[in-house]
Amino acid sequence: MQASIRNNEHEPRVARNLQVGYSIDGGAETVADFKTTMGANTEKEFSFDHPGFNESKTHTIKFRLISVDGAADSYSGNDTVTSKIKVMDAVPRQRFVVEEGTGTWCGWCPMGIVALDQLSKKYPETFIGIAVHKSDPLQTTSYNSMSFSGYPKCYINRNLDYPTQPEASGLEASHNKAVAIAPNVGVEVKAEFTDASKKKINAKALTTFFTAQNGLKYRISFVLVENGIKGYTQANYFAGGGQGNMADSRVFHLMLLSTWIMLPG
Repeated sequence: MQASIRNNEHEPRVARNLQVGYSIDGGAETVADFKTTMGANTEKEFSFDHPGFNESKTHTIKFRLISVDGAADSYSGNDTVTSKIKVMDAVPRQRFVVEEGTGTWCGWCPMGIVALDQLSKKYPETFIGIAVHKSDPLQTTSYNSMSFSGYPKCYINRNLDYPTQPEASGLEASHNKAVAIAPNVGVEVKAEFTDASKKKINAKALTTFFTAQNGLKYRISFVLVENGIKGYTQANYFAGGGQGNMADSRVFHLMLLSTWIMLPG
């Protein structure tokens, strides 16, 4: 745990020894001593070792400045501060979902195939790439309601207001920015076949919100993704390098991401 202390003295006094106490949920106070050098109008952060919490809930922490250089603070009106800390059983991971409009007929779409393949391998825990095929044998009716203004285009985290190009460096920059933000809800998905024939899947989603939320309009989509598809030839305007270098400029056989969405969101 960390707390900030500021020396508001206007006189040229330097504080060298601070004694600070903290208590949790009104319990016994733990006292820590810090050696420091704090001149007038300076602020520093101090860390407190704590063994951990036994309960997953919101705890109240009270910090108190006990003494400065062995004496009580000359002004005690701001020596105490209270804060909240939420303890969870697990920390959710922010993920980055890209739904890319593509087709075997689309000569520019290998750009997206390469980008999704590269980023899925580089960020397997956070990057989810979904190729949404249109007007080809791999099209699925479940995605009929999702349209694209051109091909290739993609949507990030189902934000249909801002389509973008599925170009690797741009998607990677957006991915790194997005996953650095802590999510306010965790989603756990459990799926299993309903019987030995393995023709049906039963999927359940459990959501856990970590802060109070009001007026939400969330819906859950289940997407079943199939990899390793072969036997379809991909048009490729990048073949031969005439349109610039790509990580792989051969004629693609589809080995990545055909999709079925089971519950539209």
